Amino acid sequence: MIVENKIWTTEHSNQLDKYYRFVKENYPNYRVRGIYLAPYGDKPSHEKYLPLSYGAVCDILDGILGDRGSTMHSDVRMSVEHYTGMVRRNVVGDSEIARLCQRLYREHQRAFDLVFQHRFATQETIRRTLIALIRQTPGLIQDGGWVNYPSASYVDFAVEDWDVPRLQVGSLSGRGNRILEFVFGNYPDHLILDLQIRPGDEATRRKLFDMAHAHSDVFNGDKNPSEEYSHIFRRTMLPPSFYEDNVGPSEREQEVRKRWDEFLDKDLPRIKECLRSETWIWEPVETDPV
Repeated sequence: MIVENKIWTTEHSNQLDKYYRFVKENYPNYRVRGIYLAPYGDKPSHEKYLPLSYGAVCDILDGILGDRGSTMHSDVRMSVEHYTGMVRRNVVGDSEIARLCQRLYREHQRAFDLVFQHRFATQETIRRTLIALIRQTPGLIQDGGWVNYPSASYVDFAVEDWDVPRLQVGSLSGRGNRILEFVFGNYPDHLILDLQIRPGDEATRRKLFDMAHAHSDVFNGDKNPSEEYSHIFRRTMLPPSFYEDNVGPSEREQEVRKRWDEFLDKDLPRIKECLRSETWIWEPVETDPV
């Protein structure tokens, strides 16, 4: 059984036929049928697919609740009720507004798809600028863990001098092992830079947080430690005013570069000095004999 689920899009690239042929070729002895699931049961282009609406799905579930609801576990019954309610509000759209949105999308699909495709254009431009700035700065390591995220929401980097055993979860350096790392939060309407204490050895995390608390003139982050991620330093790199329509990409980039230089000249040296004063970080770590 092939179920092709469509909500805010329609068929493209002859996909129904591709799916059907793929399944038939890989399961030649099976009887293959397709379901084309859409909010209003749109007719599929392929003869081997049957239309099914989300409204029908909700009606079927309502029927099951009516017949067997009294014997169901209360959590199951509540989950089904919440699901059908959510589908009717947000997918089926019993209101005329939802039907109008569906019609507008069908009539202007290309325009809506282009808008959706470029919704992260500003973030992507900023992301590229951030990566270039990090890579141009000696002593910093740009992590690639978030590079391919479509929203371009995060850019990580670390201080090379901090790649020491006390500040690592395991024996290898790199993303996922560093307890202390900077993260750009590249959001649709603002850009911030955080220094995070990440999950790792609890004693190490506690000492780092105490260090930040003792140097409140340098660290301006969380007042209380978190069980997972604590933010001990934060700097606004772009406020919401730089995302208004009258601000162009070059102005945003200029402001990012200005605030990045301020961070390198003022904030980072003070942060590194505080870390350097924590002698326990730099002490040799004993290893088990082989």
